[in-house]
Amino acid sequence: MNKEVNGLKHQINPDSNVWGNPFNAMKPVTQARIGSNWRKVVNKLQAEGKLLGHKFSDHRYTLYSMRATFIEDHLIKGTDIFLLARIAGYDVKTLMQSYERLDIRKRAKEVTKIEYGKKRDEAALVNLLFDS
Repeated sequence: MNKEVNGLKHQINPDSNVWGNPFNAMKPVTQARIGSNWRKVVNKLQAEGKLLGHKFSDHRYTLYSMRATFIEDHLIKGTDIFLLARIAGYDVKTLMQSYERLDIRKRAKEVTKIEYGKKRDEAALVNLLFDS
């Protein structure tokens, strides 16, 4: 289909390159260029406080980490594990080997929370014998 957007005409067909450069006859964009532009976007979003980073890591976002974030978000949300494994291109065993600790990390506060100063509830006595 011929499409003109912002003064650019390019032919899109099933063989079109997803990472094609419309300013260069849809030739593939180099990985270095993609990485450079990615870093600019991430840095700008982080500077504006719109991107907080990965919730379980202090490392910077990468293109690959977005895949992991997608998988983690769906595991937390409860997406069917078999469907998620197919989407990710893993078998279920491999998916769980990589992300099995996710629930533990997510629920760490619940496991380690200590309520100080809370008095125990008195147990109610129940008479199970029917004395008349």
